[in-house]
Amino acid sequence: MKWMFLLALLTGSWAVAAPLTTSRLAPHDGYILSLEEEKEREYTEIILPVGPLPQLPYKTWFQRIFDDDELAREFADRYQRQFGRTEAEQAQSVANPFIKIDVVDINGAVFRGTAIDYQNQRQLFAEYMIRRMFEHNLDKFVKSNPSIRTAYEIKERISKASVAVSPGYSIALNYSFSGNTLQIRPINPYFTFEILFQMNPSQLGPGNVLETHWRVGRSFTTKFSADLYYRQFDAVASLVLREQFTPIFAGTLTLNTNTSPYGYTQREDLTLAGLYYTF
Repeated sequence: MKWMFLLALLTGSWAVAAPLTTSRLAPHDGYILSLEEEKEREYTEIILPVGPLPQLPYKTWFQRIFDDDELAREFADRYQRQFGRTEAEQAQSVANPFIKIDVVDINGAVFRGTAIDYQNQRQLFAEYMIRRMFEHNLDKFVKSNPSIRTAYEIKERISKASVAVSPGYSIALNYSFSGNTLQIRPINPYFTFEILFQMNPSQLGPGNVLETHWRVGRSFTTKFSADLYYRQFDAVASLVLREQFTPIFAGTLTLNTNTSPYGYTQREDLTLAGLYYTF
């Protein structure tokens, strides 16, 4: 008992003799060392808006990048024709660097290739964009200069034409110098129909047709549409159904098949479904 009392006494004396220390936190984001400064600060009240925020018009990626709807529409159409009509097709065409997969070529065709082949196709699309943007800005410069505006008007007459058949019906022709394509669109109030002849994009001026693209489509409502695409030389048909649930949320169903056992792409039947949310 005596030893236990002595041990307790020594421990207590040590505890009493231990100096009291205060800890100080180092300066850190979100912490303050003193409340005195906070008392003197002035704060501004934030008033939150009441009701839903105004809905801004929806814009595609190309429309957000390029401040020209016509140019953005041309780039989007060319990209879809080359890499896939829907986001699901475009995601499937992305190359895996470790295996051989289906790769989309300049004519909207699919062939067995590698990641290098896929990168080459993206390079071709980038070159087309550069040529088209140069042509677009040159047109703006020539059109705004009265002394050489005649050259722009001649170019427009050569590349664009429209023939009126009857009220509400016409035929529009459009030749693209940058993409070396000729598009024919019979315009009517019921459905969309177009034929596009793809020639060698690296060649200056019309030449041999490499592929003919057909499209027939119709918007049944403001949210639901159906489009049928056909590559004539490759004998591949594609049906695309799209439902736009909200301005930023949509769903698609794609059905691909071939109408001939012969073609320059892999023969296959493909079904793709996708949901898309745009940020």
